Amino acid sequence: IVWFRWRGWDYTLKKATMMIKPRSLVSTS
Repeated sequence: IVWFRWRGWDYTLKKATMMIKPRSLVSTS
């Protein structure tokens, strides 16, 4: 359960990073 939860958290964090990173680059540009 802990591993599954950690994996889900990692997936959510990675997805959020991908969404935020491009947006941040666009905002900065």
